[in-house]
Amino acid sequence: MNIMDEINLKPIGFVKNNVKEPRFGNFADEISEIILDEEFTG
Repeated sequence: MNIMDEINLKPIGFVKNNVKEPRFGNFADEISEIILDEEFTG
């Protein structure tokens, strides 16, 4: 890969949890659910 090559990223889903305010770290006790777009489930 050349340093000038373009990389395109596309999200494949999202994460859902009960965290309401942004924070840095301290997620050890949080339960999160990963929701994949239907295109990636089969």
